[in-house]
Amino acid sequence: MSRALSYNVWTEGVAGSGYADILLQGTEPYMDNNMVIEIKYIKKDDYNEEKLNEKRIEAIDQINKYSKDRRINSNLTKYIVVFTGRECKLLEEVNNGLS
Repeated sequence: MSRALSYNVWTEGVAGSGYADILLQGTEPYMDNNMVIEIKYIKKDDYNEEKLNEKRIEAIDQINKYSKDRRINSNLTKYIVVFTGRECKLLEEVNNGLS
């Protein structure tokens, strides 16, 4: 017997001491995998590799703070995304405080 997976999706959902950009939490007790996505933006005129790395580090710090929230299951998949204009410059899964 298979069960359909359904998630509650929050934007700017309370997580830890901040607000996660996108938070997906399973709606059933057997669903032990939640997801948090942190999104950053760099203006086109401001974009360079140094700025991209600054936003990456900032996003990793934030997402790791969110993952300490006890309301979020410990089996948490974490992603950071950095955009410049409409272009995705970085999409990265974060593991154990590092990526």
